[in-house]
Amino acid sequence: MLIRIDNEMHYSNVTKETMVFLTNPDYFNINDEYLEAQKHYKNMDFEDCMVNCNKAFESTLKVICNKKGYSYAQNARLAKNK
Repeated sequence: MLIRIDNEMHYSNVTKETMVFLTNPDYFNINDEYLEAQKHYKNMDFEDCMVNCNKAFESTLKVICNKKGYSYAQNARLAKNK
């Protein structure tokens, strides 16, 4: 995978660490959603980019809940504020 490095500090502190972190098998789905978001961002499809960013965030919350032993409905979704 090639990643353009526009800002060395951002790359080394955020992007690189995230990519390494997401190689853990526990985060397989999150990694797929994150990579899909990057693909949409690269293609300037910002709406789908945000959809996949939100999916990755939701999946991350579920992994945290599972690791901490918090209960939640398996089909729980993040909802819009009304």
